[in-house]
Amino acid sequence: METIFGIWGVGLLLLEAIANDQTELTAQQRADLQPVAVQCPFSGGEGVFQARALLDDDTVYDDVAACAAAAPQPLKQPAREGEVRLSFRIYPNPSNGLAILEMEREMEADGHLTISNYLGQTLVDEDLPEGTEAYPLDLTGFPAGVYYVTVADKSGKLTQIFTVSK
Repeated sequence: METIFGIWGVGLLLLEAIANDQTELTAQQRADLQPVAVQCPFSGGEGVFQARALLDDDTVYDDVAACAAAAPQPLKQPAREGEVRLSFRIYPNPSNGLAILEMEREMEADGHLTISNYLGQTLVDEDLPEGTEAYPLDLTGFPAGVYYVTVADKSGKLTQIFTVSK
């Protein structure tokens, strides 16, 4: 059963914890986050990943099972001949802070990497040279949480969620 707590509730819970100088979640906060964390990410959105990061309890979530009951996602149109689309993956995710950003194909032009926290503050701002296929990410100094990794080049911009768990 999905909850309306979602991303807004996760954000409010996080703001409450920050305002009260909490370093640990209360039992009630954990109970509020659990139903969000087990949702299908397609239907629950970013709040699902944020709830999982806040819980930080080494639970392995079965997204295939969680999404099995969800409506099938529409297929994306294939890229047309000569059209370049930006695509990458980050692994492992979640990570202890060391990860690899791997491009689907070698970058055909210079690009740019930005990593932001949940408040939108830019933490990493680096250029990616033409020809980049893989790029190491060292986020070991980052606290556990959800981060947004954005790669941009001449063909567009793509943002993905990355979770650091300690």
